Amino acid sequence: NSRSAGADNNENSVIYNGDSKIGKIGIAETSESIRHAETLGAYLNDIYPKDNEPFVGGLERVRNRYTTRQMYIDEFEAIWEHQKQYHKALTDELKTIFGGRKKDGYAEDGVLFHQRPLRSQKHLVGYCTFEPNKTKCPISAIPNEKRRVYEWVNTLKCDLAGEPVKLTEDDKAEIVKLLYSKEKIKFKEVRKVIGKLDGYYQFNYKDDDPVVGTHTISNLSNKKFFGKQWFDLTEKEQEDIWHVLYSFDDRDKLKQYAINHWGFDGERADKISKFNVKDGYANLSRKAINNILPFLQLGFTYDVAVALGGVKNALGNDWEIHKAFVLDNVPEIVRSNLKGGYIDPLKAVLKKECKVSDKALNKLYHHSSAIDTKVLLERLPLGADADKEIQNIKNPVVITALFEIRKLVNQIIDDYGKPDEIKVEMARDLKISKSKRNDIRREQKRLERENDRVKAELDYIGQRHTHDNILKYKLWEECNKICPFTGRNIEVNQLFSGEVQIEHIHPWSKSLNDSFMNKTLC
Repeated sequence: NSRSAGADNNENSVIYNGDSKIGKIGIAETSESIRHAETLGAYLNDIYPKDNEPFVGGLERVRNRYTTRQMYIDEFEAIWEHQKQYHKALTDELKTIFGGRKKDGYAEDGVLFHQRPLRSQKHLVGYCTFEPNKTKCPISAIPNEKRRVYEWVNTLKCDLAGEPVKLTEDDKAEIVKLLYSKEKIKFKEVRKVIGKLDGYYQFNYKDDDPVVGTHTISNLSNKKFFGKQWFDLTEKEQEDIWHVLYSFDDRDKLKQYAINHWGFDGERADKISKFNVKDGYANLSRKAINNILPFLQLGFTYDVAVALGGVKNALGNDWEIHKAFVLDNVPEIVRSNLKGGYIDPLKAVLKKECKVSDKALNKLYHHSSAIDTKVLLERLPLGADADKEIQNIKNPVVITALFEIRKLVNQIIDDYGKPDEIKVEMARDLKISKSKRNDIRREQKRLERENDRVKAELDYIGQRHTHDNILKYKLWEECNKICPFTGRNIEVNQLFSGEVQIEHIHPWSKSLNDSFMNKTLC
């Protein structure tokens, strides 16, 4: 979730820096060029070639560039101020009607620059795995980050001389504290924080395995923002702060809000105005997370916590009455019925012991409830409900593919009847030897280290960690910082300005090869 300074200048955005993949020039380069020509129109006129002449070096283009609304406003102001001395009809009232903007001090927005608010995209958010009528929770939300931390902590297993060692509550608390303070660590740091660096302690993770911490919590509890005071805030206060960061789309407004409401000085307010929470959504809704999280915090593994969260959801106001019985019995029901599924035995117990109605039992959660193998269909389902299930994926490419597959499968069934058997092709790497798997694992770790190095370089030059930026930097190093087509040096500032593009060596339209080996810079 990124926000702009003013309306147009997000210094980390593709619009600001350009998009080399499609050869589009960014706002930064155009703004710098306009300085010498006063307005956008004057600059574009200057670079427009004379008849029968090409653009300079084939790089400076009138089109194929990002511009800002303010550039056109400045152009309008310059033209109007110059022309009004020759035309009495060009009055200030008429100027307001055409080009006025309230934010610039005019009485109303004019027809040229009136801008409707962006349409909400909430309708595109998918639905929760366990709560079909609830939308997914933003991945950056604090309850979701806590859920991920406790879910991982509860997967830890430790052995000492072949005997299982149970981690203490203090051990788990220290690990949680560590993950709340870091975005990404190596597992060795976990061993260190609980004092189990000794090689006699064996864990189900290796020392160099990466562990994902928290983005929102670790940043907001950093001394550059709220510091340790963050953990003294109530859940509602923390949630309110997150919501401001998530919803504000204007950097200047956020900066002023931080000064007025959080008591930040100018420097801290400026820093937090540039902080962006992560984009994306979890698989679960806030309601499901809030039902499951308390049981993860009690130390239950995810599968058991999901079941307990579902029972709490089904019991509703009667939860406190049956809480002790549920905590004593439900975990064992889940663990002893993993193979056949625990839902039916659980329903029977709840119906008998807690007098739960059939309607309430439908509110139970099951971590594999999306898979139902009991009903055999004559054809893949059609209609609004089936379409909605596919469209909930929210990925246009996948949606199109699923619609086409459904159409094809149903046509095959209509022409030839239902299949007698379905053969599933196993992935090739499932059959490879242990040594080969180790080779693959080592190569993956090497690539991960390489990506981390490139990300550090991008941080140094002020570029975002986008897939294209990382790829472009790697190709730049591979080319020895020289264009393989022209032999000209490529400076690092040119790399992200829109002048340099990623090119397929063997055309993608013919080879369908989108690998790193088939790419270079141009």
